[in-house]
Amino acid sequence: MKTKDFLVGNKHRKRHILLHKYLDELVADFINHTNKLPSETTLMTLMKWSFEQTKETVSSNP
Repeated sequence: MKTKDFLVGNKHRKRHILLHKYLDELVADFINHTNKLPSETTLMTLMKWSFEQTKETVSSNP
């Protein structure tokens, strides 16, 4: 493997490890808030739920 390819691959691997940790955190948050296990839901449900968490909510109590 060329040095450049190794560095690109190594950078990708490090990024992938970080993303995997974030995915673990996201799934744990999903379970905590919905009481649904990953085996009881779909990836699309997780993605939609996650997207909804990014939206600002309007509080009824100022």
